[in-house]
Amino acid sequence: AQTRFSSSTTSTECAISLNNTATTNGAEFWIGSSASTTVASGSTGAGTKTFYIYDKTNTAVRMVINTSGNVGIGTTNPGYALDLCNTTSSGNAPFIRLGAGGTAGNTTGIIFNPLYSRTGGAAAQIWGIDNGNSSAHLAFGTAPTGASTTLAERMRILDSGNVGINNTGPSGKFAINSNVSDSNSFDFSTA
Repeated sequence: AQTRFSSSTTSTECAISLNNTATTNGAEFWIGSSASTTVASGSTGAGTKTFYIYDKTNTAVRMVINTSGNVGIGTTNPGYALDLCNTTSSGNAPFIRLGAGGTAGNTTGIIFNPLYSRTGGAAAQIWGIDNGNSSAHLAFGTAPTGASTTLAERMRILDSGNVGINNTGPSGKFAINSNVSDSNSFDFSTA
């Protein structure tokens, strides 16, 4: 059996239904002591027809999902699928933190797939690789032309700052491994 709760509505189609017809603020659900956080839909500080989380203690909208499905953190008018913004004058820029278990070889990263139905996996990727010494390497990869091709690492920056192109363990500041030798390419070593 399901328990149904309804407030200011006659709907029995959902387990919880909130509808505020008394004000223009929309429906609100309060969380925490003294209702310090509000989960709501409506127009309070976030434009019309949005879902938002509002911090009443600091009088700020913390997150918005608008009618286009765009998510805004730090902005009430997100123009992209994920829009992060810091509108204060402090030095705290918006960062995205990706974490893992802290074991050598663990990776975290960002996958780019301009063709969502691509069968070969990611078209491009940037990822951090745990080096096992409380630091990481940064790798960049792309897939060759074709929807079913597999991504390959193209460049790596080691925790030492050494950069390798087609070289995952560059011993110098800049190392390129290439099987191509012509006037349009650098050929420092042969892979």
